[in-house]
Amino acid sequence: MGDFRAKRAGQRSRTVREDWFAWLPEEMDQLFGATRSELECSNGILSVALDEALALCEQEQFTVAKERVTAFAGLFDRLAVASPACDPHD
Repeated sequence: MGDFRAKRAGQRSRTVREDWFAWLPEEMDQLFGATRSELECSNGILSVALDEALALCEQEQFTVAKERVTAFAGLFDRLAVASPACDPHD
């Protein structure tokens, strides 16, 4: 993967649109698919947790809503730590 990045850094496409629609090498396509699936799953879980917290607020169950928001924040933090796109050392 590092070799691909090094080669890619030296060659720039003419436009962002060309980059967006460009063919991906098999390795990159597999990584993209796996990452997309993981993010879609995480998004679903986060959406449910946040929706529950908001519904509890509407029902004025603020103590339980606060617990759900805390759980949401923990899930979000775990996603951010696990995401390779968020790695500041990359």
